Amino acid sequence: MTRMSKVLAYAASFFLFSAIANAQGVSPNVSISGGVQTILIETGEGYSPEATVAKSGIPSVLKMKTTGLIDCSLALVIPALRYRATLPVKGETSIDVPPQARGSKLQGLCSMAMYSFEITFN
Repeated sequence: MTRMSKVLAYAASFFLFSAIANAQGVSPNVSISGGVQTILIETGEGYSPEATVAKSGIPSVLKMKTTGLIDCSLALVIPALRYRATLPVKGETSIDVPPQARGSKLQGLCSMAMYSFEITFN
C-alpha cells in the first residue's frame, strides 16, 4: 500500500466513524438515554472538547470530569446558568441544564477567561 493510499484509507475511516458517532446529530462526547442527554467535558489545561454539538429541547446533564491537574479550569463559570463553582481536583461534577432552544449556545469558561468551551444546541 502506498503512502497516499494509506492516508486516503485513514481519512475515509475517520469520516465513516465520525458519521456513525454523529448519527443522532450530536458530538461523540454526548449521549442520550431516557430522554436526557449527558454532555461530558474534561478539564486540565483547558476544557476538552472546546466545541460540542448537542440536541436542543431536552434536559441535559453537563458532567465536568477533572483528572487531577490543578489549573484555572477548575474555577468554572457558566454565565447563562448563573453557575460559578470550584470543581474538585479529581472526580465528576454534574450540572443540570434545562432544555435549550435550537441554535442556542452555552459557554463555560474558567474564572480567568483563559480557557472556554461552547455547546451548540441543534
